[in-house]
Amino acid sequence: MTRWMPALLVVLASGSWALADDKQPLTSLVDFKTIRAVAMAPDGKSFACSVATGSLKDNRTLTELWLVPTTGDAAAKRVELETDGVDQVLWSPRGDRLVIQGTARGTKESWLWIVDADGKASRRLIPIDRGNHYIAHQGASLCWSPDGMSLGFLAADEPRAQPAGEPMVVKRIQYKTRTSYSDNRRSHLWIVDVASGKTRQLTKGDQDVHSIDWSPGGAEIVACSNRETDPDTNWNNDLVIVKVADGSMERLTKTAGNEMTPVWSPDGKSIAFTMTKRPLTTIDSVAEDAHVWLAERKTGVARELATKLDRRCAHLRWGADGRHVFCLARDHGDQLIYRIPANGDLAVPVFKVEGVVSDFSLSEKGLGCCALSTPTKPPEAFTFDPAGGAPVQRTRFNAEAAARWKMAAPERIECKSFDGTMIEGWLVTPAGATPEKKVPVILNIHGGPHSMHNNAFSATLQLLCQHGYAVLSLNPRGSTGYGQRFSDGCVNDWGGGDYKDLMAGLDHALAKHPELDGKRLGVTGGSYGGYMTNWVITQNDRFKAAVSYAGLSNLISFYATSLYQDLIHVEFGGMPWDRYDILWDRSPLRHIKKAKTPTLILHGEADFDVHISQSEELFTALKWLGVDSVFVRYPRQGHGATEPRQQLDMLERHRAWFDRYLSAQK
Repeated sequence: MTRWMPALLVVLASGSWALADDKQPLTSLVDFKTIRAVAMAPDGKSFACSVATGSLKDNRTLTELWLVPTTGDAAAKRVELETDGVDQVLWSPRGDRLVIQGTARGTKESWLWIVDADGKASRRLIPIDRGNHYIAHQGASLCWSPDGMSLGFLAADEPRAQPAGEPMVVKRIQYKTRTSYSDNRRSHLWIVDVASGKTRQLTKGDQDVHSIDWSPGGAEIVACSNRETDPDTNWNNDLVIVKVADGSMERLTKTAGNEMTPVWSPDGKSIAFTMTKRPLTTIDSVAEDAHVWLAERKTGVARELATKLDRRCAHLRWGADGRHVFCLARDHGDQLIYRIPANGDLAVPVFKVEGVVSDFSLSEKGLGCCALSTPTKPPEAFTFDPAGGAPVQRTRFNAEAAARWKMAAPERIECKSFDGTMIEGWLVTPAGATPEKKVPVILNIHGGPHSMHNNAFSATLQLLCQHGYAVLSLNPRGSTGYGQRFSDGCVNDWGGGDYKDLMAGLDHALAKHPELDGKRLGVTGGSYGGYMTNWVITQNDRFKAAVSYAGLSNLISFYATSLYQDLIHVEFGGMPWDRYDILWDRSPLRHIKKAKTPTLILHGEADFDVHISQSEELFTALKWLGVDSVFVRYPRQGHGATEPRQQLDMLERHRAWFDRYLSAQK
């Protein structure tokens, strides 16, 4: 449950607020662009990136492909494609062309497209049907053969007929996806000849195959697959090797943990991957931090790299010389690129900045590119030297939009919680706030619970600040970026230490900043942040308004109505029938008689992560108790709105509710 309300609000907004001349209208949020992926050309002379922009007219997010030179004065160039979306971008080994997976314009059909290196010509290759069955934490779904003549790709097996209007017969636990019911199709590995478009299926059977990478020698493809008898009951992926010639499969690892995102070394002798070691885990918000491992191809013997890096790692890349593995790791609100020796144990950041790298890529010539944002600078693409040194900005996608804003720099806050645990967070305060002119405060709670507030740019937080609100974002125990012990801090204790951390951080901010109005407090969050918002209003009445998005209210009924069939018994150490007392005690509904805070409840009707019944239970209880509450149901939306007009409506209601009760604008 890692999505949270403000993240959904960044995309779009409208201009209906009553604004002073120096304040940005909500419509300005649509000007900001998001860099979804970057891919460096093998020669390092250019890189490709996919850039997303919300469109109210089309009521969807449109994604474009851009080519950016790394030398000379040439500007970034948009590639003309007959697509509305670019999901993946991958250069061929020779750098003479790219493959992208994109949505054909005006349709929902996904295709592979081949694009010339200069972006002047492109052609459709084959349609891709991935099915809709949910597979958690997947790696790459595309890979080039070393000779650049073929592509490996993932696609679903043949559809299994379900006559319309007939009863649905359910035989497996994992029968839901994020917004609908599963088509029960399995993910399998295929290859396609780039010249002819002829395809060949390599894997078959009842176990999914995903997260692929083609070996440098060309004869094998590494993938992840859960080979357990009933994969639905145990999330336990291992590494498998698939022979390109005949599709035969070898199981390379067989661990109790979960292997993810394998990548071949340049010499083909080893495979880097991330892994969690605990035998019981979940497909949702995992408490255990994944670390970087290296497996020998011949023996399957694996060893952990960077054992002293007590941080959550992801997104692996090999250096061109094969001497280092690079990864993203979270640390105190930052997400940076770390360099790890393949034969050593020391992990160091390639460059340090208070910000978030969302994606990165490396060339064979030693140059890298990345997407980076900071609290006051929207995302842009940068190049960097993997050996170290400051990154160099190469794009200005958001420069014009950012120039119209007066960015507020967040203040980092640290304080001791009730038991001495250090808690970190960030406070954004409106300009002109003084002890004589106090401003209301919104406590913003992240999802997860094993996620984190970070140093990425948030247009929503900047906008709320411009419109008179101070926003406090805290990372209570359970958050990532602070080591394994901290991440485990809320396991078996939802609403316990994490709730006390939030209150301690809020009290600290109010004591330190006399310009904050402790009598005008709001609280908001989505998913687990919605759960915690619901929990907060049943534990105290200090908040004047609350906005809960996609939150949990009843941990008993949450079990089995959610896509995450395994979350409760992992987080609480047992099944609901064995842990009933603590699950009910930590359910906001158990304490609902204490609730007095006016609460706006927002939920997507197609949300199978947290079923809308969770909000129905909360709303019904609040209304029976006479608490001012409003329940807004969003058709077609899942655990986070995807349609810009629905996102717009959420933001408007979010803002209006706080205006009504906190009187930010007088």
